[in-house]
Amino acid sequence: MFHGLRQLVRTLHAAPDVIAKHAQWDADWIGRTGAERAEPAKRLAASAPLRIVFVTPYQFMPVQHGGGTLIYHAMRELHRRGNEISVVGFVDSQEWVDAAAPLREFCAEVQLLVRPQRALAKERRRAAPLGVALFEMPELRSALDEVIARRDPDVLQIEYTQLASFGAPAPRAVSCVTAHDVAFVSQYRRALAEADAKAAKEAHAEYLRMFHHELTALARCDVVFPVSAHDGALLGGYLGRSTHVSSATRTGIEVDRLGKLTRRPEPASLLFIGFFPHAPNADAITWYAREVLPRVHRVRPDVTLTIVGAEPPEAVRALAADPRVTVRGFVDDLDAEYARATALVAPIRQGAGVRIKILEAFAASVPVLATRIGAEGIDARDGEHIMLGDTPDELAEKTLALLDAPALQARLSAAGRELVRRTHAWPAVAEAMEGEYRRALRRKGLMEGGS
Repeated sequence: MFHGLRQLVRTLHAAPDVIAKHAQWDADWIGRTGAERAEPAKRLAASAPLRIVFVTPYQFMPVQHGGGTLIYHAMRELHRRGNEISVVGFVDSQEWVDAAAPLREFCAEVQLLVRPQRALAKERRRAAPLGVALFEMPELRSALDEVIARRDPDVLQIEYTQLASFGAPAPRAVSCVTAHDVAFVSQYRRALAEADAKAAKEAHAEYLRMFHHELTALARCDVVFPVSAHDGALLGGYLGRSTHVSSATRTGIEVDRLGKLTRRPEPASLLFIGFFPHAPNADAITWYAREVLPRVHRVRPDVTLTIVGAEPPEAVRALAADPRVTVRGFVDDLDAEYARATALVAPIRQGAGVRIKILEAFAASVPVLATRIGAEGIDARDGEHIMLGDTPDELAEKTLALLDAPALQARLSAAGRELVRRTHAWPAVAEAMEGEYRRALRRKGLMEGGS
């Protein structure tokens, strides 16, 4: 344990040197992207529509996870603002390529590739974080190069820091990355949670690899979009002036649509929503069902829990052995789940970033119970917008207090709804994103209007 802490301190101390050392692009990547080729200068009019290429590591259509929500709606809203949108990315199977057909209704190009399933060499795993090596494949680089050659984009919008190295230093575009979470923080929390010594050692090594990758790759980009002010302050502290860390809100919600939802909550009904290939979600709900819910049931045996989300693992499916727990898996209509829930639970203990389902619950007037990690990055105060608890006893107590107080439920619902209405409506989020793109283009001399 102390050895791991010493490693952490040494790594954090060395962070500025690491970033400075890698401030320039590697020559091989520059050659692959054509940045060394002589190209005619670009000078866009100040109000010209932008050509934007999104680069994504996962399927996001149909929407099944919070990151997918942000990607799809950002693309849609930026298109509605008159910009040209294309997308290049990986999906897990041909089924997902077919499912994404509606993207062609508003995208100039859609290049979704089935990600090759290759065994990773041990030396490669040591050289790069596993989450990066899984997507660092020539097929995606080639597809991106081809789309860049055809579309001549003004903006490369990279989704997730695992793909940050794809943000090439092209002379005719700006590279922007959305940090859906601070991946090295997620990995560090995962390492701390490991009980097995060997697994903890490897998880800690993976954390150090991700720390190096994430800060090095982001330092090479023009703009970083964090998903919260919390994450922005953390990344800005490491990156300094090497990269512009945006203060614009990147987390949008369909506030108007969800605000029209008619609530008919069933008595004492709790709801959990999570994309289960993301490991912190399975950890969260199994912990809540095994440690918190029994404490609730001692006082209120009538309380039910509904678990919604794609690909629940066996440990989650097994929770349905209690007849008061229902595991639905993926559902097409989350509105119906929000409508009948008394409260949403978000007992996240690992990971980082912003939980989009909390913001959606706020917009749908659903009260929320969460851990402090679960609510991280959201400007919500305990007892005013949300109920927070970190231990089983504390969270059980907050759950019971909320279920027994309709007036408290109404107060939290109103405050949460107003919070997202002010700060997370998609039209304003897309306008802020486009503003950052244009300022970055001016700083780089690619758009009229000065810096």
